Amino acid sequence: LWKSRSGKILFVGSRSKETTEVRMIDLVSLTEKIKSSEAAVDVKGFLKMVSARDQGVIYKVDHEETFGHLIFLTNAWNKKEFTLCAAPVDKPSKDNWYEMEGFKYDESKYLLGAYCFKDFLVLSGRENGLTRIWILHLGLSASNVLEVVKSL
Repeated sequence: LWKSRSGKILFVGSRSKETTEVRMIDLVSLTEKIKSSEAAVDVKGFLKMVSARDQGVIYKVDHEETFGHLIFLTNAWNKKEFTLCAAPVDKPSKDNWYEMEGFKYDESKYLLGAYCFKDFLVLSGRENGLTRIWILHLGLSASNVLEVVKSL
């Protein structure tokens, strides 16, 4: 159980060495419903599957608020190491994940964490055996695809 850095999504997940499954709750919608309802609110109705278990696929997720996307680190598509992906918040399943332009998969980069901030994304990891931090400025392409526009 963890809250996104934006504070707007609560994630509920389980993980093993071989697979991950995460569900999310839109805390803004839930709060609005609670405030407008006199009766108890069934939270289960607000749980939405991010991506169901897929044997061999592990992922980590956070919410990028500015452009309305989820950011993933995943080993999907038989990657040896994690790769950086995104998907719209309203279409979070693996079928909608895409690798982000400007920071493509590289086996020499071992990504450990993705941390979303208002105007940028921070990745932590290792490259060629050395600890690294990458600061990525994000933007939307003409086709509404989230991409890295500048990397520091």
